[in-house]
Parts: sequence; structure tokens; C-alpha cells
Amino acid sequence: MRSTSRRAGGRPGDRIAGRPVNVTIHPGCRPIKHLRAEVLRRPVESAQYTSLEFTNRLHDWGLVGSYGSVGDCFDNSAIEGYWATMKTEIRHIWGPFAERTRSEMRTILFDYIETFYNQTRHQAALEHRTPSEVYAAALTG
Repeated sequence: MRSTSRRAGGRPGDRIAGRPVNVTIHPGCRPIKHLRAEVLRRPVESAQYTSLEFTNRLHDWGLVGSYGSVGDCFDNSAIEGYWATMKTEIRHIWGPFAERTRSEMRTILFDYIETFYNQTRHQAALEHRTPSEVYAAALTG
């Protein structure tokens, strides 16, 4: 008996849930056409992101890598914390947003960020000041 955790071979995307992908499931029995874009391809091994060669290539292209290291959670912690706070506060102020349209959510997000978060929400990390107060103090000081 073969282990289900063992790869069956082929390229990523050739199989879905262990079953081969067949082009006949697509309309007209044709594969889906994709736009071609030049992007950095994800390395097979995550350790390649911290290799000296990868870091040098980023520098050559004028890019800055993330400030974390392998296996730590600090890369995204600041923005993840912000998203969690934002979602909680939006639900508290405007109620659940599952039924909202995209246009309503854009308006809600703009109102939250520009009116509430930047103007009235005091933050401990900013010495209990609002982002607007910190920005104004930086311009004058």
C-alpha cells in the first residue's frame, strides 16, 4: 500500500487532492490561458530566501528584504496586529461586514483609517497620541 503523504510525481498543480488534473474539465477542453508576467519565482526551499546570493540579488535590484530571519514571526507581526485590530474595531463600529458590498467596504475602510484611526484613536506605541498628532509634531519639530 502506498502512503498518501508521498508525492505522486509531476509538477505542482498537476494533481488536485491526489487526482490528476485533466484539461477536459475546462470549457472547450482547452487549458486556461494565463498572462505572462516577469516575477521573482518562489524558491523551492525557504532557506534560499536568506542565502547570501539571494540577498545580493535583492541589493543589485535596489530591493530590501524583510527584516526577519528564518523561523521567526516578526516579519508580519506589526501589520498582522494592525489588521486584527482594524477588523475588530470595524465590526464593533459598523457591525458584521459579510453582507457589505465592495463599495461600502471601501467607504468604511477609508472612514476608519482617515477619520477614526489617524485622527481620534490614541495609541500606546505613540505615547498615547494619535498618528495625526505624531505626524504634526514631526513636521514642526
